[in-house]
Amino acid sequence: MIRVKKLDGSLQKYDPEKLQSSLLRAGADEAIIDKIMASVEKKLYDGIETKELFKFVFLEFKKQQPAIAPKYDLKNAILRLGEQGFPFEKLVAKIFQKKGYATKLNQIIRGMYYARFLDVKDTFTQALLVTNTKFSTQVLDYAKGTGLQLMGWRYPYDNGLESNIEKFRLYPVTMLASLDKEKVDMLLRENLFLIGDLCRKDEKELSVMLRISKSKAIAILEEARSLCRRNGTAP
Repeated sequence: MIRVKKLDGSLQKYDPEKLQSSLLRAGADEAIIDKIMASVEKKLYDGIETKELFKFVFLEFKKQQPAIAPKYDLKNAILRLGEQGFPFEKLVAKIFQKKGYATKLNQIIRGMYYARFLDVKDTFTQALLVTNTKFSTQVLDYAKGTGLQLMGWRYPYDNGLESNIEKFRLYPVTMLASLDKEKVDMLLRENLFLIGDLCRKDEKELSVMLRISKSKAIAILEEARSLCRRNGTAP
C-alpha cells in the first residue's frame, strides 16, 4: 500500500481518483491524465510527501500540456502573491466586483467598544472572512455557531476561492513560469496582478515596465496569452 505523508506528518492512503480529479479540474485532457498518472505512479513510494508528489505531477503536466499546467499550481500561485496580503485583497475585491458588489480596500472600521467588528452594525449587514488557504475545523465550527460567512480554498463547496477565480477567469500573474519573484513584485507595484490585464500590454510597454529585453517581454506575453486563449480571456 502506498501512503502519502501530509504536511502535519500524518499518513494517508494514496488515492489515484483524487489526483485524477485535480488534473481534470485544471483542464487536462483525459488522454493526458492517463499519461501523467502512469508516469507519476512509477515514482511513488510509501511515505512520499505531498509536496514531492505535487512536484512530480506538476512537472509531468508541464511536459504534456504546458499551456494549461499553470492552473494546476493555482493554490501556490495565490500564496505567491505575497505575505503582506495587499495583492490578495485586491484579488478578492475583483471577485466581489464580478459578483456585482462595490468594494473598498484598506479600510479600518472602528467599533464603539470592541477592537474588531462585533459591534459595527450601522453600515454592515454581515461579515465574511476570506483566506488564501483552507480553514481549520475550529474555524468552521466557530463560523457555524456565529453565522460568520467563509470563503477559502474549496470552501464553501462550488463557491470557494478557486471556484470563483475559475468562474471569473481572475488568474494571478504568479502562475506564469516566465516571471521570477523580482518581476512579479515589479508588476504588483504597478497594480498589475491579473494575467488578463497583462495580456493587454504590448512587448515595448512590458519591457520598459520590467526593465527587460524585448525578446524576454515577448516570451512572457506569449505564455500569458496562451493561458488567456485557453481560458477564453484573450484581449
